[in-house]
Amino acid sequence: MASIKRISQSSRNSITSSSSIFSSVSVIKELVDNSIDAFQELKVAKNLQIDIELDQASAGLKYISVKDNGSGVTKRDRPLMCCNFTTSKIDSFENISDKGVKTLGFRGEALFFISQLSEVTIVSKTKDDKLGEIWSINSKNGLPNSIAKQINTNIGTTVLVKKLFNDFPIDFHSSYK
Repeated sequence: MASIKRISQSSRNSITSSSSIFSSVSVIKELVDNSIDAFQELKVAKNLQIDIELDQASAGLKYISVKDNGSGVTKRDRPLMCCNFTTSKIDSFENISDKGVKTLGFRGEALFFISQLSEVTIVSKTKDDKLGEIWSINSKNGLPNSIAKQINTNIGTTVLVKKLFNDFPIDFHSSYK
């Protein structure tokens, strides 16, 4: 009989992520929820626009892009954007029990989970930025892979997800059918 062993942190992250993000539809839902939540924080009279693109042949497993015209992510917050348990919604459990949750997301897990299961690239620009920035996310820890590069883009945020479930051939093939 095999002895009981502790699973590595990266394996735990992958296992947990695949139980929360189980299809391209759940990725799109989480990214759209993030866009809506960010837009609600603006509190200005502006029409939210969310553009969704996906590779239809693979039902989004090869490529998903969710782009919004919200306020963008500040430079200070960008490095933490895909780290586990990082969120702009709450800072403690008491926030949930005291005020209730009035947002679609608050746990700080969705972007981290998505980054564990795919290649993630983010583009963001705020009204205070002359140029936007583009960076990719390290799938091991949710931190940026490299220094962000400047890019000419509109105010808002785009999250590009490629190769969803690529390291999970069973999930990939069952979702692809």
